[in-house]
Amino acid sequence: MTLSTTIEGSTASEWTTVVERFVGFAAAHPAYQPMADLIIRLSQSELPGAGLSATASMHDLLLAPTTLVVQTPHLRVSFDPERDTFSLLYDDGSWKPWSSEVPSAEAWNAIDRFLFKHARWFKR
Repeated sequence: MTLSTTIEGSTASEWTTVVERFVGFAAAHPAYQPMADLIIRLSQSELPGAGLSATASMHDLLLAPTTLVVQTPHLRVSFDPERDTFSLLYDDGSWKPWSSEVPSAEAWNAIDRFLFKHARWFKR
């Protein structure tokens, strides 16, 4: 018997499921409220309607322009409540992936810049 490490099919979660997960986690762990707020804002933006998909990986948010989130290049968004910062990591399989760390207050703008200018997943 062989085990396959290939993931097939959609790995995206419904945005409502992602929001509920992080809002519930923030209710139990208030230090994570900035992560929940960011996810709520993303879910209410025009991005999901334009094709932005999401899923959760432990306490991180994974974003991609396809429902094949973990199988394709994706943006990993992590929150550090002790430092009140967000870390963004573009997991594209490269030797040295793009990354950035920003204060909580700048997370929305940093993700916006990544989606529209760095990865160019979307256009205005």
